[in-house]
Amino acid sequence: AQLSEGYNLRYSSLSINQVKVNPRTVSLGDTISRSLRILNGNFASRTSFWFAEIASPGKFEFFDFVLNPDQGGIPIPMDKFILSPSGDSLLLEIDQSIISQVGDRDDEFENGEFFTLGYKAKVLGCESNSMATSYPTVWWGCEDKICQVYQEIASVNITFQEPELTY
Repeated sequence: AQLSEGYNLRYSSLSINQVKVNPRTVSLGDTISRSLRILNGNFASRTSFWFAEIASPGKFEFFDFVLNPDQGGIPIPMDKFILSPSGDSLLLEIDQSIISQVGDRDDEFENGEFFTLGYKAKVLGCESNSMATSYPTVWWGCEDKICQVYQEIASVNITFQEPELTY
């Protein structure tokens, strides 16, 4: 029997679940709402970690980020994000200013704590009858090394909309 490599219980284990997209089928230029839950499922706590929404170039424009939208919501200013040059993918450090708003409201993201991140995305993809996919991702690391990554897949269908011509 071969043993798998163990996972140190002193490390955090971040995950993304309950990804919701509304609507799932859109036309070019439509805006979707997305929400997802970020959870620490292990015994170690984190004082910061990273969230990224990674998309194919030219597919989405992300905006209106809100922490725990179902509980009144706390807006996250866009100046906290690092945008890719095209604006399609973005990065957010989930730091103590955000962590202190969730769970037991201290400055650590501890075992069993979670929060919902809600946001909007405008669908910019240039081809119809296709799928636009992005990858919500969380990770943490230390000493310039990534120690744990979790990534989800989130897609919307883009439909062809025939123009209505009038004479």
